[in-house]
Amino acid sequence: MTSRVPLLPGTLSTNVSSPAAATRRAHGSRRSSSEDDADPILTEDERVALMAWDIRRALKLTQGRVSGADGAAALLGLKPTTLASRMKTLSIRRD
Repeated sequence: MTSRVPLLPGTLSTNVSSPAAATRRAHGSRRSSSEDDADPILTEDERVALMAWDIRRALKLTQGRVSGADGAAALLGLKPTTLASRMKTLSIRRD
C-alpha cells in the first residue's frame, strides 16, 4: 500500500544530505518512553527531506530516467506523473 502525501511548494525544507542525517536529528528529544520503540518519529520536514533524498538517489541510479520499467518512478513505486510532480515541488532536476 502506498501512502500519498501532498507537498506544498515553499513550505518544507530539503536541506538534508542523507536519510541518516534526518534520523540522527530525530533521535534527540523526541525519543519514545517505551524501550521497545527504538525507531524515531520524524517531523514532516524530515520525512520530506528523506523523500527528496530517495528521489535524488533513484534518479542517480537510473541515470536521470523518470519513467519506464528501469526508471526512477518504478524504483520508488510511483507513477511517473506523481514523481514528476514531486520533483517539481521539491525543485529536483534530472541532472
